[in-house]
Amino acid sequence: MVCTLCLCGFPDERVAIAEMYRVARPGGRLLLLDHIGSHHKLIWWGHRLLEKLMVRMLGDYQTRRPLPLVKEAGFIVERAERLKAGTVERLSARKPTGVAD
Repeated sequence: MVCTLCLCGFPDERVAIAEMYRVARPGGRLLLLDHIGSHHKLIWWGHRLLEKLMVRMLGDYQTRRPLPLVKEAGFIVERAERLKAGTVERLSARKPTGVAD
């Protein structure tokens, strides 16, 4: 399953990731790309200010971190990388085999 730049639009991204886990077949892969809060403080503060406006206008969150939530949901993260001054995260994860929901 592929999810690109869409978790930022969910009011509760935990629910969306839990649903991805539920519908994935055992051994199924999740490829995720989303914008996140940068590890550079100045960029993070800029995104945080922008987020306040974007959430009101479009419901678009800029500073979330899906990686810990993907792990918490039960996926096994095979690869994760941060790009673009830490503002974009790309990851590949797999649902463990032998797990049924």
